[in-house]
Amino acid sequence: DLELRTYAAFRLAEAYRTADDLEAASAAFAETAELGWAASHDFLVLKAMSRQAKLQIVQGRLRKADQVLRHALRFADERDGDSLPATGEVKVVIGELLYEWDELEAAAYRLKEGIRLSERMGQLDALVDGYVALSRLEMAQGNIESALESAQEANSLAQRSGAGEAIAEAAAWNARLYLARSDL
Repeated sequence: DLELRTYAAFRLAEAYRTADDLEAASAAFAETAELGWAASHDFLVLKAMSRQAKLQIVQGRLRKADQVLRHALRFADERDGDSLPATGEVKVVIGELLYEWDELEAAAYRLKEGIRLSERMGQLDALVDGYVALSRLEMAQGNIESALESAQEANSLAQRSGAGEAIAEAAAWNARLYLARSDL
């Protein structure tokens, strides 16, 4: 069954990512997107593409990440874009990519857009990522109070989600933020 294979490929990609095998994870996310497209599973297509792009960013392959994200946006636009649950995550990752390119205003716009869509769709993992990235951006802009508010929102959402990875990500960012401010 194609839908079952799509879920299995996504879980395999997540396992590789968790094990820090980024090359295998990226390949498995690409396979998930292809299988999801064939199975008409739009959510997993966009989720896999955003995760693949995020891995490319982590590895410094920004052009490859841009390529994957452009493809994801085209895919979403062909399917009524903003009404798809995973479109918010794609836009958050676009914001993260723009941040890496030092396009801070455009990054802030995309992050806020991704947060808004993720909130509307109830995508807590994308919300945590979005608020952590927004906090990082606000800190880079010297807007410390906003950075702290965004970090607190990420932390609250992570706790509400109960997802260990989200809780760890938000807590790690909060710790870094407070260390940078010497508030410990």
